[in-house]
Amino acid sequence: MDSKRIVRIAALAALVAGCGQNAGAGTGQPGMSGMPGMTGMPGMTGMPGMTGMPMMTGMPGMPGMPGMPGTVGIVPGMPQGGVTSMASNFGTVALNTGFTPDPHVVSGTSGGNIQASTFSPACGGWVTQQPDHIVQLNTPFNFLRIYAVSNIDITLVVRTPQGIFMCDDDTYGTNPKIEGPFQPGAYQLWMGSYESGQQAAYQLSFTELQSNQPAG
Repeated sequence: MDSKRIVRIAALAALVAGCGQNAGAGTGQPGMSGMPGMTGMPGMTGMPGMTGMPMMTGMPGMPGMPGMPGTVGIVPGMPQGGVTSMASNFGTVALNTGFTPDPHVVSGTSGGNIQASTFSPACGGWVTQQPDHIVQLNTPFNFLRIYAVSNIDITLVVRTPQGIFMCDDDTYGTNPKIEGPFQPGAYQLWMGSYESGQQAAYQLSFTELQSNQPAG
């Protein structure tokens, strides 16, 4: 190989070696640091749970209408308590279940100077302070009817041994009656007239027979 060619090869080798050194000594372009990690969006907390609408309580029950008395005209009487005196205008009637004759009939005269409504607002007519009759029931009665007949409009007032007043008027035309089960004890009876001072004769009947009632 000629000398010129050898020199060219040597120069070329030296040039290549120098480029390599420069390449090793130089710092490369600084590495691109990764983009800082995007932090996730903070998690959205769920909407707070909606509590159910409070249960509507039912409308308070309407209290039932107070029961009507089983017998028309039965109301608490004044004064309270049972019979304290056996005095009466026309005597005492004593009855046992199965009495005969049936009906048992007594008589008297209606009227007085006291309004029966002072005994109980459900009662009508004018009566005396003292009862017209005392009825002593010695046994319980499953059914007993008490009715009166007169030639004028009369009323009937009965006070039970418990101090309860039972009143009636005009069941049979202008004649009154009270009926139903009765417990043993002393009962006070008044016969009233519709006008103060008016008096009239009457017949008062007691019967256990449901078929028995005033004629007509």
